[in-house]
Amino acid sequence: MPTASLRRCWILAALVVPGLAPAARADLVVLPPHSIIEGRTIGDYTADWWRWAFGFSVPNDPFTDPTGAAANMNQSGPVFFVAGTTGGDATRTFAVPADRYILIPLLNFELSQLELGDFSLTEGEIRSQVDGVVDLFDELHASLDGVEVPDLFSHRETTSAFAYEAAPDNFMGLPAGESGIAVASGYWLMLAPIPIGETHVINFGGGVSAFDFRVDVTASITAVPEPSSLALCVGGLVCAGGLAMRRLHRARPRRAEGDAR
Repeated sequence: MPTASLRRCWILAALVVPGLAPAARADLVVLPPHSIIEGRTIGDYTADWWRWAFGFSVPNDPFTDPTGAAANMNQSGPVFFVAGTTGGDATRTFAVPADRYILIPLLNFELSQLELGDFSLTEGEIRSQVDGVVDLFDELHASLDGVEVPDLFSHRETTSAFAYEAAPDNFMGLPAGESGIAVASGYWLMLAPIPIGETHVINFGGGVSAFDFRVDVTASITAVPEPSSLALCVGGLVCAGGLAMRRLHRARPRRAEGDAR
């Protein structure tokens, strides 16, 4: 299990508008585990990620998509959700809005009353099953532009009880309908927004040797302006800079009330 605790946290803030040169390359910033972004924890956003994930019908979904063409489907809010796979490899290329944080799923697990087929189960009973599986995760990997991210097992995030609507023919093969009580846990990276015009390569995944299960995803991402930003950047006018830094300054680590679980 990784033991290193240092994390590369440099960032270069820049804004590129039409007619200007691309921003200089900057290192991606990994937020500390359990950080709070716009009043919500990373764990809260992972529950939103699961709601997003179950809202698609195969094959029009980001999870079975082999290229990245579906990566921007149904994205909204301050955090951009990156899709993993249900097992196996994927290589994808897509754009992300420069003003968004980026949520990376290394390896995670979710259960609900719906998939367990018992709507009398309590949150505690479901959580116990989820934790039992996640405790078996024994391999994680992540690199940003070829630089390995250390201490990945400190990035375990757990949701409160939540609910979602499972779409027909969803990527997990669940029956369509309301989930009832759902709980999820796993390992995630939250990246700070990156400046417009930059392209970065992120490799991530993990495995469970007890299940002979492994995920490995390589994503090449390019930061682009929000549509509203494009409307303001016309006629050679320079927009107010620092879109990435604006959100970064509003993020802060959770205080030591509950550390890595």
